[in-house]
Amino acid sequence: MRCPQCNYDNADNARFCAHCGAKLVETRVQVFCKPGSFHVGLRDAYTGETIIEPKYYEINGLGASNTPKTLTNQKLFIASCDLSLKDDSSKTVYDDNGNIIIPGDIFNYIWHLPWLSLLVCFAWASKPHEDAGFYAYDEQGNRLFKYKFVNVSCPNEGFIVAAENFDRLYGYIDIQTGEPILEFKWKEALNFKNGYALVKDPQTKKWGLINTRGEVVVPCEYYDLIIFDDGDAEYKKHWYSLETRTTLTDLLNKYK
Repeated sequence: MRCPQCNYDNADNARFCAHCGAKLVETRVQVFCKPGSFHVGLRDAYTGETIIEPKYYEINGLGASNTPKTLTNQKLFIASCDLSLKDDSSKTVYDDNGNIIIPGDIFNYIWHLPWLSLLVCFAWASKPHEDAGFYAYDEQGNRLFKYKFVNVSCPNEGFIVAAENFDRLYGYIDIQTGEPILEFKWKEALNFKNGYALVKDPQTKKWGLINTRGEVVVPCEYYDLIIFDDGDAEYKKHWYSLETRTTLTDLLNKYK
């Protein structure tokens, strides 16, 4: 639970802020839709008072099939697909009082990173009132900076995959500053997952793994390499090889 006074992130069941001592008030809001409607809105779970009118396809990833759904102590809400807007694929960000933090009809994708008190927003080139690209905003809706790279990925584990321009190699930039933190030297690069990222070497055209320091921990010698969420890995050395299933730990241990 985030403290409204000092923004310290406390435990969910905390009654007082561990940093400044302020009393923490629990908030409960509910994503809902009207009977016979596929549009969702937001209301106070205690009073039933409407906070956001039900005119969106989904809010915080919850659509009509997920309603009613009660959310506890969430302060920001990303509403998608307002059919009253010209571009109904855009996102709108609200606070828990129904105030608009980032208006709709600008950004196609918005990621909220509450542990960094940050919003990462993306606009397509066709947007009339924004340059195409990625932007960082604070939770009050103030623009902090524009990410100066291209082919930027969605943020993950503190890193963003990016390229310096469309014909250059890939590297990693810091979410909070937009500055490079791992070298731009890969033909392809994927998001970090459990502390490791898949990268393709521009010479061998094969895949390997790096850690969060940018060190190669699995050499780029695999025609195909997949890391699964459950900790397993699958690889093939050549295009004609059969896939081999193993664990990520065993794969890493091969090269220690």
